[in-house]
This record gives sequence, structure tokens and C-alpha cells, in this order.
Amino acid sequence: MSTSAEHNGDDEISAMILSPDPHQPSTKNESHSTPQINCLVLDMQYVKSFTGILKVIEIVLDIVAAICVGMVDVCGTSCLAEEFFQFVCSFTLLLTTALYFIHVFSLLQKIVFIKWPLVDCIFSVIFTLLYIIGSSLMAARAVTVSGKVASAFGFLAFIVYAMSLKHAYTVCKFGCKKQQSQPSPQKV
Repeated sequence: MSTSAEHNGDDEISAMILSPDPHQPSTKNESHSTPQINCLVLDMQYVKSFTGILKVIEIVLDIVAAICVGMVDVCGTSCLAEEFFQFVCSFTLLLTTALYFIHVFSLLQKIVFIKWPLVDCIFSVIFTLLYIIGSSLMAARAVTVSGKVASAFGFLAFIVYAMSLKHAYTVCKFGCKKQQSQPSPQKV
């Protein structure tokens, strides 16, 4: 049989575990709907959001395109197109994964001096341009099936990154206007 005192003690222990300082128990009733890992908050809303799903699709397409271009045996006259496309896939995979984890673990709320909507917009522009150039070069130079498949996945990645760019631009446009209209807090 459990008493209300035991439940209250369990809540206090849970609050101490989730508290940033375990020696000072939290007095407020905290919601446990968001999982926390050592002060990192897992943002499940971002994972389920349109932007989060787009990032996962981008990561998957980056991986598949990189694998396909890695399987190219014959380059034709020059391997420059394949090497550039491999760079595009690897570069976008690395940075898109980093941005995804920054959003998922709510690190953007801890690093407040960076305008994250602007960062997302700039990276989306760069990635979109890299993929259209890399995919076009790959399609023009591909002589094997894996090269042609890699360019097809590159064009799919271009489309998804273009969708991400449109969304990031919209967020940046309205987010930056909102930040400019609000007065910045003065430190005393």
C-alpha cells in the first residue's frame, strides 16, 4: 500500500533528478511531458513538425545519394563531377544533421546570440544551390547506373532543400521583423 507521503517523496526525488542543481530541489510542479537528458530538453514538437520531418528527409536523401555516388566505378573522362557531388552530399549531411540536433535538443534556446531563423535560411540557400549544381554535373557526367541514380537522389534532395528554403525564408522574414520591432532588453 502506498501513502500520499510516499508519492510526495517520489515527486521530490524526480524534481531533484531533473533539476539543474540536484542539491536544490525544485519547489514548482514540473511537467514531465518533455524528456530531459542532463539539462538537454528533447523537443518532440520539432521532431513532429514540418521542419523536423523535412530535416529527416534531407538527411536520408543525403545518405542515399552519398552511398550511390560512392558506388560509382567508372567516372568517364573525369571524376571531378563525382567528387564534387560526394562533397555536396557529405557537407550537407554533416551540417543538416548538426542543425537537426541543435533544434531537437533545444540548443538554439541556450545559444541566444545567434539568429537561428537567419542561419537556417542561409544554410538552406547554400544547400539548395550546391545540390542543383552537383546534381546537374552528376547527371551530365554519369555513365553508370549508380551515377544516374545518385543524380536522381540529388535532384530529390534539391527539391526537399528548396521546400526547406521556402519555409526557412518565411520564418526568417517574419521572425526577423518581429525581433526588430521588439526593443532589446537593457542590462543593468
